[in-house]
Amino acid sequence: MLEQILELPNVEVKEYHKLDEDTCIFVVESRARKAICPRCGTRSQNLHQNRWHLVKDLAVSGQKTYLKVNRRQWKCKKCKRPFSEELKWLKMRRRYTSRLAENILKQLAKSNIKTVCEMNGVTQAEKNDKRYSRIRE
Repeated sequence: MLEQILELPNVEVKEYHKLDEDTCIFVVESRARKAICPRCGTRSQNLHQNRWHLVKDLAVSGQKTYLKVNRRQWKCKKCKRPFSEELKWLKMRRRYTSRLAENILKQLAKSNIKTVCEMNGVTQAEKNDKRYSRIRE
């Protein structure tokens, strides 16, 4: 049921937490049991470690929504090096989902940045963060 609300491909919702009246967190994990090494292309089933990240997503029913994402690290048998799994909906080293970035860009086409930031709860620190500003590129 919760997977249907989020509509993220190949994702399992492990838990749901309501922080306050207008904020919720979904704990999510990819259903994939293998990953492909970006260096050599070898398939790996050897889980190296779990890495949890908190990222901002589109609002659900008017509530600020965050995803606690397990971006697992795998160990390549051929290269003998760990690598992080790729998630199509979350670029590496981002604190927001790709669909949130796309939504904000659509809003910017119709409004000014101050209004869009207020509508999406973007803080001054996030506005100044170079990684966050890449959504405008």
